Order: sequence, then structure tokens, then C-alpha cells
Amino acid sequence: MSNEALLQNGTAELVGAWSNWNFNPTPEAKIAFENTLGKLIGVDYTLIASSEQLVNGTNYSFIC
Repeated sequence: MSNEALLQNGTAELVGAWSNWNFNPTPEAKIAFENTLGKLIGVDYTLIASSEQLVNGTNYSFIC
């Protein structure tokens, strides 16, 4: 069994590893950002970059 996953852009990456920071976040990352940090009351965050981790689903990390 391979420890690599094929990403949307066609590159292979180790499963469980974090991607490089993307300063042009994907639509999926933008939705995840708005559904989490966008719902906080009393603060206003602006998404600058995102990173993704493929495990059993997708985890996101954000730079605000």
C-alpha cells in the first residue's frame, strides 16, 4: 500500500503530511475558514494563507 495521495494538482504527497502554505487558498479552504473562524463573535479575521493535511478527511491550518 502506498503512503502517498494524489492531490488535485496532480502531485503526490505523503498522507498525514502538511502541504506548503498556499497564499491563494482553495475554495474549500475558504469555506472551512468561514464556517469556523468566520462565526466567532467580537473578532474579525482575514484569511492570508492555508495549509492542508490529508488524513481520513482534510484538516486545515490558517494564517490570519
